[in-house]
Amino acid sequence: MMMRKGKLFMLPYAGGSASVYLSWKKHLPAEVELIPMELPGRGKRYKEPLIDSVQNMIPVLLEDITSHELSTSYAIFGHSMGNLLALELARELAKQDHPLPAALFLSGRNPPHVKSNFLRHVLSEQELVQEILKLGGTPPELMENREWLELFLPIIRSDYKLVETYQFKWDAPLDCPFMIFNGKQDLLIDAGQIEEWSRFTSREYSAAWFEGDHFYIHDQAEEICRQMVRHLGAPTSPLH
Repeated sequence: MMMRKGKLFMLPYAGGSASVYLSWKKHLPAEVELIPMELPGRGKRYKEPLIDSVQNMIPVLLEDITSHELSTSYAIFGHSMGNLLALELARELAKQDHPLPAALFLSGRNPPHVKSNFLRHVLSEQELVQEILKLGGTPPELMENREWLELFLPIIRSDYKLVETYQFKWDAPLDCPFMIFNGKQDLLIDAGQIEEWSRFTSREYSAAWFEGDHFYIHDQAEEICRQMVRHLGAPTSPLH
């Protein structure tokens, strides 16, 4: 499906707020409306309780996305945890006979049936801080700020629990194209497994690799947007 004009919904990574995507608007043509999807417990939804399971998160996201007009073209981008949520949200949209996205852009995560046995959500506070620092993406000076840590650690622990307790179930392939994005130096990705993503779509499948680690998206936002625009067939100008 060509998306000459439409919406691009953005789902964040573990511990992140949808606001990280606001700066991406300048890389997109005016015809593509960028819509960050905020999760409960952060950003403008900080007063809402955190949700630590996919089963309970998807109905919230479904209510959010279906509050928008989906009869016109739209696409979904998700990085890391957001990748998982994007996939399961699209599956739920299909089950409820909503229009499917023109494309799913899935970033920074192995295929959903590839299970990791490392459980970060059960780590002690000190171990969790060290793990976050090792993964990168969070300024080390923030991790030394006690007040900030008390706000951040419950969010990321809840998000890790959501991802690590996820029970994958095989279902029919989705009738929408998949484009898989990853960082070449991402140690959380098994490059040999990435082609397995093609099993989850009955439409076109492609993969793109970018310079960078798990948080390559911060340095490669412009090129990621360029790839998405090209894939969707949207015009490349004028930009915001």
